[in-house]
Amino acid sequence: MTAKQPEYHEDQDWRKLNIDVKRLKYQIANGADGASSPAVVQMKKDLTFAEDLLQEREDQLDQLGKSQEDLTETPEYQLKLSKQEEASLDARYKEQTAEFERLFDDAQVFESDERILGYKRELFNAMRTRIKQKNVERNVPGSIGILTHAFVPLEPHKDSRVLYTAIVLVLCSTGIGFITWLYRRKRVSVRLIS
Repeated sequence: MTAKQPEYHEDQDWRKLNIDVKRLKYQIANGADGASSPAVVQMKKDLTFAEDLLQEREDQLDQLGKSQEDLTETPEYQLKLSKQEEASLDARYKEQTAEFERLFDDAQVFESDERILGYKRELFNAMRTRIKQKNVERNVPGSIGILTHAFVPLEPHKDSRVLYTAIVLVLCSTGIGFITWLYRRKRVSVRLIS
């Protein structure tokens, strides 16, 4: 790489490419995987690609710095610059599309594995519950013996049946007395009228 000149830092595309190169170098240096792991190999390829893009941008900026007034005014330069930017964006787009497809496939595999794991977890819980039931059934004694038979006491003791029976008798006798009184009154009034 050429020595960084002040105009490089003023260019937004150069700053983005420089940050990408530094990020990839940091990830490769601090990767917990071995140097031969697929992730590290892919990061090294990405680093090479990013360094090439950075070098191309520096060359563009150098050419631009040499004859900026002449180049910026010509439509040919604008067209060339647009084509270079298009190529750069196309490469980034393809890279991001490939990464998205890889991540999407991984997500689908993860989802199917999660479903299978959930099914196995439910099956395990059902089996554990059934084993607990079998253990409970195994520990129950074989027959149930009757120690005493149930009986109804002959005398109600501390029972509310006596109280309710007394209340019902009082109410019935009062009701019968009231009906008898009404009937006699009606007979007396019928005799008086006739």
